Amino acid sequence: MGSVSAGFADNDYDYLVDLLVDRGFGDVELVSDETLSQFSQAWWAAAENLLTKARRWFAAGDDDRARRLVDRAVALPYDPHEDAAPAALAATTLLFDIVVDEMEAAETTDTRWLDAALAVLDGADEQGRFELRDVLVAVRDDYRLPKRENRRIFEATSGIPARTELRDMGLLPPEQLGLIVESIMRASIAYGEAITASHDGSHERS
Repeated sequence: MGSVSAGFADNDYDYLVDLLVDRGFGDVELVSDETLSQFSQAWWAAAENLLTKARRWFAAGDDDRARRLVDRAVALPYDPHEDAAPAALAATTLLFDIVVDEMEAAETTDTRWLDAALAVLDGADEQGRFELRDVLVAVRDDYRLPKRENRRIFEATSGIPARTELRDMGLLPPEQLGLIVESIMRASIAYGEAITASHDGSHERS
């Protein structure tokens, strides 16, 4: 049996989200681990799709439309297979992937991916700073970076206290999770804008 989300086109996600939100824990408790894993993949895919759209609307300045999408992502059932809220997993993964994609695409001497991250770290709200700190610490620990970049990450993040990662916070009230997810979306948008500005600036100087 394939993944629950297999074969779903972008415009099918409204149906998928409604289907998943309507399912209670009673249904989840009766299914096998294999089926539960498939639901987990579907919840993740639905949350990722909703938050990708929400990010675009936040960037376009339509906060109301974006927040409606965030609310739908937050309303997805808690994922007992991953022991996390799908919206929490999708939001943190989105921010991580944006930063890592830039880092992996950069030449060894090109630090714009990190310059942008540190600029956003300085200006983000508290939750955005926490999440971006976690991303940078994970990158420092998991990738072989030049010593100077390692040092810059350490210096920038050492003053931000570690706290429980969002995915490990358990079942948060929807309003609280929605605000956290919005902060992460805004941090990711700010990062993307900083990257775009850095590339535009380099083109102007060339």
